[in-house]
Amino acid sequence: MNIFDSAIVVSAVAGGVMGGLVAVILTLGLLRRERRRQDKATVTGEHRGEWRTGSGPLSRRYTHTEVAETAPKAEPPPQA
Repeated sequence: MNIFDSAIVVSAVAGGVMGGLVAVILTLGLLRRERRRQDKATVTGEHRGEWRTGSGPLSRRYTHTEVAETAPKAEPPPQA
């Protein structure tokens, strides 16, 4: 094994180590970005994997829920 063969082996090992470091750094960056996205989604009220519940008349009809009254009912006019 001469000096050129040694240089090839050393450069291959160094390239493998550098490739491994690059892969680790990229993975950590992607994990950090994904975690930040999830934190923002939690703050804004968006949750992954959960369906939004409808609030319109059709969803009330099918779920049998009543609308909460915000204003009191008007009393009928007195009859004479």
